[in-house]
Amino acid sequence: MPARKLYDYNAGFRAELARLNAGQRAAVEAVEGPVMVLAGPGTGKTHLLAARIGNILLKTDAGAHNVLCLTFTDAGVKAMRKRLLQFIGPEAHRVSINTFHSFCSSVIQHNLHYFGRPGLEPLSELERIRIIRELMDGLPQTDALRLGYHEAYHYEDHLQDLFAQMKAENWTEDELQQRIESYVAGLEDHPDFTYQRKYKDKQKGDPHVGKIAEERLRMDKLASAVSLFPKYQEVLRRQRRYDYGDMIGWVLRAFHDHPSLLRSYQERYRYLLVDEFQDTNGSQDRIIRHLTDYWENPNVFIVGDDDQAIYEFQGARLNAMVDFHNRYARDLTVVTLNENYRSTQAILDGAEAIINRNILRIGDRLPDRQIDKRLNSNHTLGGSAGAMSTEESRDVRYLSFTDHRQETGYLVGQLQHWHEAGVPWSEMAVIYAKHSQAELLRHLLERAGIPYRSKRRPNVLDGRPVRQLREILRYLQAEHERPGTGEYLLFRILHFRCFGLLPHDLSVLNLGRLDTLDRNGRLPSWRDYLRQSDLYPYGIEAPGEIRRVADWLEEGIGLIGSLSLPEFVEWVLNGSGLLASVLRDPNRAELLQHVATFTDFVLRELSRRPRLTLSELLDTLVQMDGNRIELPLRSHLDQAEAVLLVTAHSAKGLEFEKVWMLDCSEKAWGPGGGRSSNRFKLPDTLTYAGTEDEEEARRRLFFVALTRARSEVILSCAELNHQDKLQQHVAFVDELIGAGGVEVREASLSADTLAELAHLQLLPKDKARFPVLERSAIAELLVDFRLSVSALYAYLDCPLRFYYEKLLRVPDRERERTVYGSALHEALQDYFLRMKRDPARVFPSREELIYNFDMALGKRRGMLTTRGYQSRLERGRRELGTYYDRYRKGWVQDVEVELLIQNAEVDGIPLTGIIDRIDVINDAYVRVVDYKTSSGGSGKMRRPTEKNPHGGDYWRQLTFYKLLFDNRPGNLRRVREGHISYLLTNPDGEQREEKIEILQKDTDALRTILRTAWDAIQEQQFTGCSKPECEWCRFVQDMTDEVPTQSTETVYGLDDHA
Repeated sequence: MPARKLYDYNAGFRAELARLNAGQRAAVEAVEGPVMVLAGPGTGKTHLLAARIGNILLKTDAGAHNVLCLTFTDAGVKAMRKRLLQFIGPEAHRVSINTFHSFCSSVIQHNLHYFGRPGLEPLSELERIRIIRELMDGLPQTDALRLGYHEAYHYEDHLQDLFAQMKAENWTEDELQQRIESYVAGLEDHPDFTYQRKYKDKQKGDPHVGKIAEERLRMDKLASAVSLFPKYQEVLRRQRRYDYGDMIGWVLRAFHDHPSLLRSYQERYRYLLVDEFQDTNGSQDRIIRHLTDYWENPNVFIVGDDDQAIYEFQGARLNAMVDFHNRYARDLTVVTLNENYRSTQAILDGAEAIINRNILRIGDRLPDRQIDKRLNSNHTLGGSAGAMSTEESRDVRYLSFTDHRQETGYLVGQLQHWHEAGVPWSEMAVIYAKHSQAELLRHLLERAGIPYRSKRRPNVLDGRPVRQLREILRYLQAEHERPGTGEYLLFRILHFRCFGLLPHDLSVLNLGRLDTLDRNGRLPSWRDYLRQSDLYPYGIEAPGEIRRVADWLEEGIGLIGSLSLPEFVEWVLNGSGLLASVLRDPNRAELLQHVATFTDFVLRELSRRPRLTLSELLDTLVQMDGNRIELPLRSHLDQAEAVLLVTAHSAKGLEFEKVWMLDCSEKAWGPGGGRSSNRFKLPDTLTYAGTEDEEEARRRLFFVALTRARSEVILSCAELNHQDKLQQHVAFVDELIGAGGVEVREASLSADTLAELAHLQLLPKDKARFPVLERSAIAELLVDFRLSVSALYAYLDCPLRFYYEKLLRVPDRERERTVYGSALHEALQDYFLRMKRDPARVFPSREELIYNFDMALGKRRGMLTTRGYQSRLERGRRELGTYYDRYRKGWVQDVEVELLIQNAEVDGIPLTGIIDRIDVINDAYVRVVDYKTSSGGSGKMRRPTEKNPHGGDYWRQLTFYKLLFDNRPGNLRRVREGHISYLLTNPDGEQREEKIEILQKDTDALRTILRTAWDAIQEQQFTGCSKPECEWCRFVQDMTDEVPTQSTETVYGLDDHA
């Protein structure tokens, strides 16, 4: 069945346009010029933005590639594209919908000849701490940052925060120092530092000497801290590191230094849309300004709500929307959305009563616009709301409790009651101000069998698999360095379930050891005793298993240093049975991610420190523990059908049928609840992203939490907190109650219920509550999934392999051959980029190509054994040299290297990939070149046949690249031919290059293959291939077996890891 084209969606889209309310229609139809939309909670922002994009494509000559939509979270990107797909179909994949950071990353990736290939690694938290402490150690004892505190690193967190702010606002040291100086110079006339009335011998207006002295000391500390910023950046540059805030700064500098680069993006994106505009910081605003300043009357469309500006601590500016208004006031269209499609009127009235007490609102700042932001409910009670008794008919309730345990126990019962009334778990949320408020709740939910999920990613260093892996590694390293020093760990390690030893056997074994003396009259060590199975006492049921584990431990001690670090970690994971025990666990989907996160961490540390040893890795982990640095789960695979536990900050943008706002205490929710004590005070001569009024900021947060609910919201607070200390509810609760319409009552649990609650707290977790992975959770993983050639290959090879490797991303180390291949690729990429940066486009020398390889392989040294590194180094130098000699004269100057394409779409299928090299043949055609770290001759270039309907691997890859490149938005040239260029010499001493002219019949055949595979993936058809050699099929067939200690190594010929 042919794919639907854009015009096929027009009728449906026009029907959607007709359903827009008056405010939405006004915003959507204002296609040209600047537009500001004030969109309160539940007014349909995502719907509005998607409709506007569709309307632009419908009514103008702009293509999808001429539209750029910027938002703040990956979830926002997903939601936007999902809605746009409903409106305009697969064309939505061609629209650039990005976070600010992903947009800047794309600019860098597609213009490496401007940025170079810096070879930088992201700065780890531990590295950041080390650098800042070294900078502080270099300060003289008389420096302001060293005075007043015995703790040498008291201002460590302050400095981290300051440096992040400077990057977020794009401030320079000179600019800040000047602002500090002007602020200090004016203190004696500053109203905050003068007497406001006559006091003793002081007259009104006299300077307050004491306050001024304190403020000058604060500014001295700030000035000293600011002076460390360039030194901090220099250390990052020297150590080849970058942190989160650097990427936007790089793009801003490139736009400034290379006007032609900026012009290309200004001309490409004729329409710019920005979601959650109130959350922009200074640097992000500069990106927007750069993209729009080219146009006298730019087509920039911003959506935001100053009442939901809750990210000041991350740099968001409350003034952002007012500044935008003033910048374009003459031509600006302002639209206010008042129709709320989420909440009942009672909830909206309560929220309005709270937020109306704020005075720093856009309506007050722009009185001439006569902005009215009152929300009117268009909410229709859905079937998921569930039945409500007369007692529960109020949409807003406030419940008070005597203590936190009663509050939490009552909440658990209310969740069960809602569910029994027909409300799905996924339509319930518990919202709090801080994660610590929900510790008891998580404990009770796990034992009550209520499924829940959390936005907070767990720290894998606290999880069982990684804790046990670390203990085993610590023992093996200790015994390797100095026999006997790991003795204290061994008895505990032997009890790990992964080894399968019986606790009774270990107890009997210990008694036998205590009764045994060596020839010197001393007790034998555990390590020595385990190896003497003839001394094992009578009564042990499985002595052979104990001896097997003892032999394995001895082998592990001996392997340290002979295997590369990733190989050794993988050997331990497999040989100990730890990975097998994870794969057998009912919660295997999440525990597998724990292991994957840790192995990814090991590889990242190796990329930072190529000579990293096991001992140094373990020391790094200890330092992370000591500095409370977490290793967050890389991909939290939650159940979709579960109650959400979430902070108010993370709840923004979400909605639920039922909401419980937990522990609404003054300490947690009020002014000071979100205050950071680790922040320097900045002078008011700066226009900065600070909290202008902390009470108003916390009120906005409370407003956001309250407006997440559709039909019912319950607020609660206990007289005694979790530490049994007295507390009071936050003042916002009184503001809500004072407006009326709120049911207020004291609540409690009966004595029997309290007894059941105490029993529940002592029960073990119900492991069975976690399914392997629900269809709904897999569907969520597939929402923004894009098909790459390697993912296609994995699915065609074995759907189970695709499921585990591409969706769940099961951990695997880079094989030696893969490491070698990536170094060769990087060397060639750097070589071509160096040519492109040269004004005369002169190719570098043969020696520079080989030097590039030396550097690239050196960065990966820790992934290879010593012998493997030397062997690959010699071979790479030799093979790159001969490759240069053979092909250099045929290389063209008009070329793209490592081109990442992310927004291509073919027949409704979103495609992505990285093409090694694209040679421009003429104005109409290009050739794609893919490097292979093999010697060729395997018949993988063959077209499909009846016997092999999927064709050869390389034919499929090159044809895929043609579809990918030809369907890139805004692309004019087309791929005419594809080359496979073999970097390794074959037995005849040749480095061959195979080519194919890619014809219509090739693309037609691959389209059919793509459609079949894509539909099967979307239908979640992940049945195994049943090939005897398939490790994933073996795993599924025999889940209870141990993972073999000898891992199979299959090297595939595809280099695309997108």
